[in-house]
Amino acid sequence: MNKSLFVLFFLMSFSAWAEPITLDEITAQNYSHIYSKSQSEYKDLLKNTSSRTLRKFRRFRKNPRLKITKDEVPIKHKYEDLKETLQVLEPIQNVKIALVDLYQDHSKNRSYDYDALIKESTRLAVGLVQETARLKKKYKLVGIPIFHNMLVNMGAKERGQCKHWAEDLLKFLKKQPRKFFLIAWGEANPQKFNEHNVAVLYPEHKSFEEGLMIDPWRSAGDPLPLRLKKDKHYKWQQWDQWGVW
Repeated sequence: MNKSLFVLFFLMSFSAWAEPITLDEITAQNYSHIYSKSQSEYKDLLKNTSSRTLRKFRRFRKNPRLKITKDEVPIKHKYEDLKETLQVLEPIQNVKIALVDLYQDHSKNRSYDYDALIKESTRLAVGLVQETARLKKKYKLVGIPIFHNMLVNMGAKERGQCKHWAEDLLKFLKKQPRKFFLIAWGEANPQKFNEHNVAVLYPEHKSFEEGLMIDPWRSAGDPLPLRLKKDKHYKWQQWDQWGVW
């Protein structure tokens, strides 16, 4: 089959996805299917589209005067929709994989329900990314983190400092049923000018120090999952006053 005809047939086969998916449309139940479907479609499109055409698509946003042929228009729309969809899905995948890897790394010689771990990690990842996006809007986040902190200190903004992110994400996580992960408040440099606070998840059979932080403050609104031990900027400890849940 001619390559251009194959691509056209491919696009017609998935014409139901006329628009990129939004974060609000994602659930713990449909996430895995949507992610694998989007990845598969994107790989097929890249495989069956010429490199010259793909380069044109990538340059088009910076140079809208580039000529897109009539045959390329539906391919371009599909390419852009899939890229936008994957940009929505990738943060969820990053948190999910980080949680699964964290638990498995500390579970050698232990028996556990792998499918249940995947379900819990998926549910937490979807929830955390959606909650982070909600809080970003609620805080009306602007500029770099330190600048937003200054606005809060001046009274121009109500919330959005690291302690607010930690508090609000932990409130959210506290309501989530969890079998595999505990949560705690992590702090670094308490009572100092460079104090930092994060929400931490860690395997139920391991210690806080083995945990994974969720730090949207540092990344200006992205979840940024990072293991405590791999953080080169802060030395973390548990804030005992908040406790463990």
